[in-house]
Amino acid sequence: MGRYVARKLIHMVVVLLLVSFATSLMLDLTPGDPAYAILGDQATPAAVKSLHQELGLDRPFYVRYGDWLSNLARGDLGTSYEYKQSVSSLISQALPVTAELIVLTLLLALAIAVPLGVYSARRVGGIVDRGTTFVTSIFVSAPPFISVPFLVFLFVLTWHIFPATGWVKFGDSPMDNLQHIVLPVIALSLWPVAAFTAALRSDTVATLQEDFILSARAKGLSTRSILFRHALRPSSFSLMTLAGLSLGTLIGSAVIVEYLFALPGIGSLIISAINVHDIPLVQGVVMFTAVVYVVMNTAVDILYRYLDPRLRMQKA
Repeated sequence: MGRYVARKLIHMVVVLLLVSFATSLMLDLTPGDPAYAILGDQATPAAVKSLHQELGLDRPFYVRYGDWLSNLARGDLGTSYEYKQSVSSLISQALPVTAELIVLTLLLALAIAVPLGVYSARRVGGIVDRGTTFVTSIFVSAPPFISVPFLVFLFVLTWHIFPATGWVKFGDSPMDNLQHIVLPVIALSLWPVAAFTAALRSDTVATLQEDFILSARAKGLSTRSILFRHALRPSSFSLMTLAGLSLGTLIGSAVIVEYLFALPGIGSLIISAINVHDIPLVQGVVMFTAVVYVVMNTAVDILYRYLDPRLRMQKA
């Protein structure tokens, strides 16, 4: 197990180094002079020269990359040219919004998918199973840019239940905060609900055929006890892995959802950075997102191997 963890950690470091290298190449891959992309075509030679010095464009790439990597190791992601603030501080301001959105999305998706998946597996081909399959197939085919207009029309324009845009911090008003985040969470949770339900249903169907389940039935245990106390845990390994791996998908979808609902999260931050050609901010946000994604995936892989005895018995 120790060798497996060490190998996964080394793999994680290598991936992050490759991402940092690719991120540093953003300036050099920008068509033309990056300074003109940031300042505009009407920029004066003095302003261009000053920006070259500020961004390190007057130095070789390997020197610039070494300095950026050294700063990154200290938690310094650079300074935003547009906002005149450190990238780290801008990310820390936007992170609570995105974190709340993703955490609530995962909780809602699991709260819906677990009972649906388990009860669907109880009687394959029954009414619950067919209804669940039909609904989740619709959810899979409903990306945020399609579901958001429908949800806004239904809950905002027709029923007048939730606000369409805006944000209130949880510390300022918990009720207003929840009122503003409900629709974004629903829009973002449609795909995870479908994916989690399908994965859990498939594994639970197989688990219910195991001998220990037949033994539990012979002892006269209730259906609810069999499903949720005996079958759920051994059937949840794929669900746990999928929940961890879905983090990357949720971060990507959150960019769209935050922009459509005007939420001041990481997604809105990177879109605004791209719009104003704030390359240092784009670099910092991309690197931060990659670190979160890779670390979470590595943690899920290690946890999955720890929880599943069949994998622990394999050679690292």
